[in-house]
Amino acid sequence: MIHAYLAEQVFAELDASDQQFLLDTALLPALDLDVLGAFDDAAVSRVARLRSQTSFITSDTETRFHYHELFRDFLEGRLRQSGVARFRQAAGAAAAILERSGNIESALGLYLQSQSWDEAVALLRAAGFQLVDADALATTEAAL
Repeated sequence: MIHAYLAEQVFAELDASDQQFLLDTALLPALDLDVLGAFDDAAVSRVARLRSQTSFITSDTETRFHYHELFRDFLEGRLRQSGVARFRQAAGAAAAILERSGNIESALGLYLQSQSWDEAVALLRAAGFQLVDADALATTEAAL
């Protein structure tokens, strides 16, 4: 409960564009600056600024970060509260980023969550055997 309260206070203090960024990236397993930088020129500076303003973003490496689990849960909950269409848009965008970065299993999972059927089918056709070889049978089965 305390973490939820703090997350609300931290989130509420951020400007709208930072809040949007947090919600848009909430479903990503990690914030990989090499990947995000290719899609958003401001991502690198934004993550650095958000890290200095909050304690909810931690580093795995110099270019890879993740949200504290409780904060990520808060962000996902907030995203879901904003409506089905908004959640599907964020999940579809995150899936596209993951697909382009080569994280096929996570991308497929998010395409399924966002009900982006055409994208899921295309990815399954293109990388279905790769998923099976990687022992991602649960995700592959769910997609089928």
